[in-house]
Amino acid sequence: MLRKEPVFLSQPLLNVLNNRPSISEETRQRVWDAKRELGYQPNLNARNLRKGIVSSALRTKNIGLIIIESRPNDPINVPLIKVFSREAQKRDCHPMFLHIPYGTNEERNLPLLLREKNLDGFLLTGVLGKRDIDFFGSLNIPFVIYGSYDVGPEISLVKPDVVEEVIRGMNHLFSLGHRKIGLISEILDYDYHKEILKGYREAYRRKGLKLKKEWIQQSGEIMEGGYKPTEAILKLRDVPSALFVTDHRIACGVVQTLQKHDIIVGKDLSVITLSGIEYSSFKPRITQMKSDMDAVGKLLVKILCEKISDPEALSLKITVPGMFEEGQTCGPKKEVTP
Repeated sequence: MLRKEPVFLSQPLLNVLNNRPSISEETRQRVWDAKRELGYQPNLNARNLRKGIVSSALRTKNIGLIIIESRPNDPINVPLIKVFSREAQKRDCHPMFLHIPYGTNEERNLPLLLREKNLDGFLLTGVLGKRDIDFFGSLNIPFVIYGSYDVGPEISLVKPDVVEEVIRGMNHLFSLGHRKIGLISEILDYDYHKEILKGYREAYRRKGLKLKKEWIQQSGEIMEGGYKPTEAILKLRDVPSALFVTDHRIACGVVQTLQKHDIIVGKDLSVITLSGIEYSSFKPRITQMKSDMDAVGKLLVKILCEKISDPEALSLKITVPGMFEEGQTCGPKKEVTP
C-alpha cells in the first residue's frame, strides 16, 4: 500500500535513506524492510530543495546586492539596501547581501560563494575598476551595475547623471552671485570623481569664467577628510566664496572646519554637496544634489529580474537625473567692504 500523506523522517531514518555509514547494519535492515512494506518513495522535489538544486521553476529566485567598499557599515549604502530588499520581496525574490572589502583578494572566493548561495542574479555597486567589472562578467550570472562606470555593450548599467548634477549645483551658486567656487573632492582616480571634475569645469566653461587650479583640493573619504582641504583653501590668497563638495560626509567636515574659524556657513561662505546620505542630526542642513534612490532601486531590481528571465535580452544603459534639495548652507555672495 502506497502511503499518500507526507512522512516526516527522523535523522537516523534520513541517514539510512541517504546511505550514510553511521548507522548499524541491524538498524539499516529494519528501515529498508519498513520502506518496502510501506511502499515509501522519496519526494524528488523535496530532496532537491534540501540540496539546493530544485529547478528554477519551483523555487524563489535569489538575487544579491554586492557592494565593494572599504567600509562595510558605510551609511551611504543604507538607502539602496532598503529599497533593494523591499523591491526584491515585492517580486517574490529572496534578497541577499554581500560586502567585499575594497583592495582585498576576497573576490577570488566569489565563484564558490555565489554557487553556494545559489544566486540567480545580482546588483553590483561600490568602488569598481575595469578588472573588477571583467571579473564579475566572467561569472556567467546575470547582473546589473549601479554607478558611474565605463562598461561594455554587453553589461546593463544604471548611472546617476553626475555631470549634469554638478552643473546644476554650480548654476545655483552662480545664481547667488558666486564666481569663485572651490571644489573639494575625494581622490580623482575613479570614474565617478572624474565626472564630478568634468561637470565642475564644464559649468565654468559655459559661464565663460576662469577657474584656478588651487581652488581644487582633494580630500579623504570620511568626515575628517574635509578638514585638511578646507584649511588649505582658507590659506589661499584668493579664497573662494563658495565650495562644492563631492560627498555629504566630507561636507560635514568642511562645515565644521569653517565654523572653527568663525565663518558663518550660508552667509560668509556657501557650501553645496552631492549627497550620498544625509545626516539628519547635522546642523546646519546642507544644500545638496541627490539621487532618488527609491526610483533607482526600483529600476535596478526591475532590470535585473528581466535579465534573469531572459538572459539574451539586450543590455540597457540608463542615466537617471538627480534632484536639488535646498538646505541652509547657501546664500548670496557676501559683499566685501573696502
